[in-house]
Amino acid sequence: PPESDPNYPLVLGNGLRTRWTANTIHRDPAWRKGKGSECNLAISPKDATQLGLKDGDLARLVTKRAAAELPVDVDDRMLPGHVAMPNGFGMQVDDGSGGTVTVGVNMNSFTDAADRDPITGCPHHRAVACRVERVA
Repeated sequence: PPESDPNYPLVLGNGLRTRWTANTIHRDPAWRKGKGSECNLAISPKDATQLGLKDGDLARLVTKRAAAELPVDVDDRMLPGHVAMPNGFGMQVDDGSGGTVTVGVNMNSFTDAADRDPITGCPHHRAVACRVERVA
């Protein structure tokens, strides 16, 4: 686990798998056709209550490297002290009028490449110290 820091009391587990994410094809929102997951932040009911959050509320996820606002998904499968967000979002896709739009938040933006496994060199994107703030 990440070192204890009172400014970042929670652990972010990046790469939450859902039945609506299939590595690359889920990046195109047309594939979901309005169904399935969005780029929500899963949080335990206990932590959500402590932060005054409920399903669909907007929260700010903050790590030492980045911050972004995401809708909240209160999930009783999450352990207190842990939050998670899905992989594969934060991609720019065609907006249908010749431009692009960014869909969701890229989980890699929260991961510090210097915080990595000493043997493999893989960043610890499944255990990132973070905090969650309620957005008014």
